[in-house]
Amino acid sequence: MPYITKEQIKSKRKALKKALPDYKLSVTNSDYSGIRVRIMEGPIDLGSTYQQLNTYYPDQYSQDIQDLLNIMLPIMREGMGEGHYDGDYGHIPSWYNWVQIGDWDKHYKTVNN
Repeated sequence: MPYITKEQIKSKRKALKKALPDYKLSVTNSDYSGIRVRIMEGPIDLGSTYQQLNTYYPDQYSQDIQDLLNIMLPIMREGMGEGHYDGDYGHIPSWYNWVQIGDWDKHYKTVNN
């Protein structure tokens, strides 16, 4: 079963905010099974106010989104391990990673510094 601790989330939140100081991020634990990062505000127009990103295929997005994912995903996946194999579900990761632009009820805003 995927599992990530509060301490791991806290550490990743700190590292993400340090790596992306111009962005307002929401970094939360999702049912202890994964880390959810929402990009809420930033200096670049990402072309969307709300979008769930597929972290397995970052090359399908604009260069600006790819650049953000290239910074975020190594931090989010650090210490992840290889997971394990389950006969019913196949490969199960150590934890899941979700990235969103904005949220369904609070959209992404482009802000000028």
